[in-house]
Amino acid sequence: MEEPRNLGKTAMPAKSEAETKSEERKMSADKMAHDIENQLDNLSDLSRERCIYRVPERLRQVNEKAYSPQVVSIGPLHHGKEPLKAMEEHKLRYLRHFLSRTKVSLSDYIQKIQDQEEKLRGFYAEPIVFDKDEFIRIVSVDAAFVIDLLLRFHYSNYREDEDDYVFSKPTMIWDVFRDLKLLENQLPFFILQDLFTLFPSSHQLPSLLEISYELFQSEIDSKGKKYKFDKISSSGVEVKHFVDLIRTLYLPLEPKKKPKTTATPETTDTPNITATPETTDTPKTRDKPNTTATPNVTELHQAGVKFKVGKDSSLFDIKFSRGILEIPKLRVDDITDLKLRNLLAFEQCHHRVEAYLANYVFLMKRLVKTPKDVQLLVEKGIIENWLGDTQKISTLLHDLGTGVMVDNSYYAPLCEELIEYREVSPPEDPQISPSPYP
Repeated sequence: MEEPRNLGKTAMPAKSEAETKSEERKMSADKMAHDIENQLDNLSDLSRERCIYRVPERLRQVNEKAYSPQVVSIGPLHHGKEPLKAMEEHKLRYLRHFLSRTKVSLSDYIQKIQDQEEKLRGFYAEPIVFDKDEFIRIVSVDAAFVIDLLLRFHYSNYREDEDDYVFSKPTMIWDVFRDLKLLENQLPFFILQDLFTLFPSSHQLPSLLEISYELFQSEIDSKGKKYKFDKISSSGVEVKHFVDLIRTLYLPLEPKKKPKTTATPETTDTPNITATPETTDTPKTRDKPNTTATPNVTELHQAGVKFKVGKDSSLFDIKFSRGILEIPKLRVDDITDLKLRNLLAFEQCHHRVEAYLANYVFLMKRLVKTPKDVQLLVEKGIIENWLGDTQKISTLLHDLGTGVMVDNSYYAPLCEELIEYREVSPPEDPQISPSPYP
């Protein structure tokens, strides 16, 4: 019997292994492209309002504790962490007290915050992991806590002894105060001001900015801080958050002129840096000075330099003229390291062009290298030593700048003058204590 003929299409030849793998790669690439395109389509625009940041790892690794709240979380970045949960119940008590004082319903209060959700999220440099409801709840509780805390600090009659964990037993106000100065532990100031308006006008309260200044003013090493604050208040300068307020109160009354030349970005871990605002915008024409050769305080003293407490209103107004180095007073206590580190972190993230504090730290690192340097400045009234140990202060000033970067060397002319002065004025005493730092 004759076998049936194959009248259909001829069979396609089998695909080679290379062709099969090529098709698989094409399918994989198409799928990946589709997934990434969806991510690209869903990217949100970066907010121009962002001003609350995670501290960069290059700064955090030096002293993790200086950037982390110990007793209370404010805002979303540290919310829910186990060591901070104990304060949540006490924050709710403050919310209850706030609502009682303002006579506002909780629903109306929450709605006022809901209306600002998008703007609130825009103040944080990284996406908030909490959903809408949880984020609003965090802001609702924390904002009321901060406002009521400020009022209790300002008015003793706002405190209720029987349930006030912060001002009464165990008296945690200074622990809470510490946590309010952390960059990662902030609420946008605008929402605090909006909610503060809920108080009836009959209360005749000072502005929230005034009450905030009262809380933080003791932390500011600046003779003209009250004048600066009055200028901020009258000019309507926008305060971003508490760290921004403290930094603003440290700034010079008039912005310093920037040099026309820009140095390569450096860090204090590298040996070739100094910086801070000078009053001239005309850089010297000679080669960039080796600012690492800047004499320390002991060497300058032995070369005949006199030291004087600076009379200007800004911590950053350091001057050298006719053999006299003027340095504004710096108070160093248990909270100085934390305060300056968080100000530096904010400046590094938000104000690199106006790196006043980073430049100040660079210069002080050069001037104060040994406990003997510290002791000389203490004797001259320039450093107010609340730590007792001069070695701790020299270590603090040296380590503050680790990981910090600056783009402009503003103090270079001053350093050059100090170097030249010492070169033409040999030490009166050749026995100079060696520095433990480069």
